[in-house]
Amino acid sequence: MRGKRSKQYRKLLEQYGYHFGFREPYQVLFDAEILMDAHKFTMDLLKMVEGALHGRIKPMITHCTLLHLRTLPSSLSTPLLALTRSNCELRRCGHHELPEPLSTMDCFLDCIDPKIREKDDGIGTNRHRYVVATQDGEARRRLREIPGVPLLYVKRSVLVMEPMSQGSMDVQEREERRKFRAGLKGGRELKRKRDVANGGGDAAEDGTGDASQTIEPLRKKKSKGPKGPNPLSVLKPKKTRLVHNGQSQDPSRERDEPSANDGPLAHEEQPKKKRKRKHKSSKTAVGDTDVPEVSIQA
Repeated sequence: MRGKRSKQYRKLLEQYGYHFGFREPYQVLFDAEILMDAHKFTMDLLKMVEGALHGRIKPMITHCTLLHLRTLPSSLSTPLLALTRSNCELRRCGHHELPEPLSTMDCFLDCIDPKIREKDDGIGTNRHRYVVATQDGEARRRLREIPGVPLLYVKRSVLVMEPMSQGSMDVQEREERRKFRAGLKGGRELKRKRDVANGGGDAAEDGTGDASQTIEPLRKKKSKGPKGPNPLSVLKPKKTRLVHNGQSQDPSRERDEPSANDGPLAHEEQPKKKRKRKHKSSKTAVGDTDVPEVSIQA
């Protein structure tokens, strides 16, 4: 399950990077509650966050978070303050002059978008690209309304990254539709330019039409069906014969180009004589052989 969850987090960070511009090192805002839970479960929180985000991080805490840690008992505040001072960077939220620190939700909202309270709809923008790690459920619910805010929290000693909120998904879909329409528009412009280059500008020069509005007619799709044989495979093979030097020669070429020393019928192929087989008889006939005469003297 750990490998499956890690793969999901990687894909989620790729979407945040592609649509909202997140990049390494990721700026992570920690609140006091998640630091306390990590200390309670003896978790290496910074290392786990780097593993979840699959990249280097830049841990940050605000002045309000620092004041919340100082109000804790000494058994908790001492190790947590030592951890934050050595590893975390202080984010100036502008609330250090207040007599009491603000809540986690108000402080993080001002860090993400200082003008978010002045807007009627309450929807801001995460222009600094913060990743928020908080245990406050109300703060997470409010931050889901802001597009492009990754949220982390600890659940039973396991670091969990929330899926992309509905507002972030809406921004993602609008961006994809815009790019798709821009691609279609660019394709039409290239097509019109190609028509003008191929001769569509004649109508514009004559005044009979606008060259920029010429549209290429749709090509007729070829009907699918059985294809014929390869024309090279149905050609009749050429007859060749061997000459006296062992090389093959085309008889048609030999007939077309006769030599000068040949007779009038040299270019015509002479019929071959039929070969007769001679049979040897075992016994020689008397009439067929000449027997020498022998004279006998008395």
